[in-house]
Amino acid sequence: MQPSAGGASRGWAVWAAPLNDPAVWFAFAIGAALFLAGGALIVTGAAFPTAVDELQHLSFIRSMGAAPALFPDYGHYPTLRPDLSGWGADINYIAHPPLYYVLMSPLPFGVAGLRWVNLALAFAGCALAAMGGARMLDTRMRRVLFVALVFLFPRSIATAGMINNDNLVMLETGALLLALAADRPRPALVALILALLGWTKLNAFVGLAAVVGLLHARAVFAGEARLYGRATGALVAGALAGLAPVIANFVTLGAPVYPAVDFLYVPPDRRLSLDFLGFVSFFAHRLGLKFPPVEGTADFLWPVVIAFLFAAVGCALARTRPRERAFALASLGALAIYFCIHLAYAWHSFVSLGSVSDAQARYYNMLWPGFVFALAIAVDWLAGMVWRGAPKAP
Repeated sequence: MQPSAGGASRGWAVWAAPLNDPAVWFAFAIGAALFLAGGALIVTGAAFPTAVDELQHLSFIRSMGAAPALFPDYGHYPTLRPDLSGWGADINYIAHPPLYYVLMSPLPFGVAGLRWVNLALAFAGCALAAMGGARMLDTRMRRVLFVALVFLFPRSIATAGMINNDNLVMLETGALLLALAADRPRPALVALILALLGWTKLNAFVGLAAVVGLLHARAVFAGEARLYGRATGALVAGALAGLAPVIANFVTLGAPVYPAVDFLYVPPDRRLSLDFLGFVSFFAHRLGLKFPPVEGTADFLWPVVIAFLFAAVGCALARTRPRERAFALASLGALAIYFCIHLAYAWHSFVSLGSVSDAQARYYNMLWPGFVFALAIAVDWLAGMVWRGAPKAP
């Protein structure tokens, strides 16, 4: 049975209802405008190829267009010459799952056209995330803060104007947040999005699977879901489907991802001399330096750490609906888990190859909406504390 046009309109009205508040709509418009302006500036002003593997992404798109593959033969694909005059001699070190590249390959666009498509994907993802998050948040201030901030992660804006699979990840992130915002989230839909994430980018799958896993674990412990129920089965099936590329890599390569040794290897005489604690400090500060719009202009490590701790305290103490608090704390918990996994992987790369290239702030694009969701609750909580403690006019 097909839904009527009126039913579709009513459904859209339910999802868009939080944006009907003029203050929330204004915040959405400002955030969206800044995102689109920044992305458009990259699309039109950044020389191709950018340093964020853009040539390698485009090369893999062309390779998948010539010979689509569910399980690519990593390490055997060429890289285009920077002037795009043909294939060069370098092997492409891209080792991501193929979904983004297969989807992009039929598009009849050059670099500029593909950049605009990527900007549209990333913007749509942020817009969906804004709608989903606003629907879960309980107060006007929280919605205003969230819908503005969800567009303003500097790395998301920069990547949005480039040819990069992170932009499909952002669309999937927005779809996941919208699915979780439903009055009764559908486990099968959440599982499908997890599977798509796994076929797009492994680190995004890991981060958002952690969010979903923590949410479901909380529901089981609260008696809202059964451990061996259909919801658990659907989520496990989605996770396993998303892990299929990793499983295939283990079978064929003996590793979860193709080890691009030629690209990552640093000769011993050029390696940094760091023990584990020294590497942790180096890694964290390097992430902080890659946070601002122009990398290296400022170190945002301590502001981000303080904001994380503030968000955790605020979400724990604020008056919120159970689902609102659950999503906020699951997002923060997943961020902490993901950072530890990211650090462990980067430490392994450093010890085995001497590489320090894994410290990339853009690897956290998909966790930004959950982080600012929690931060919005904390800021609203603090504002309420200050307001209640302020002396009243006689």
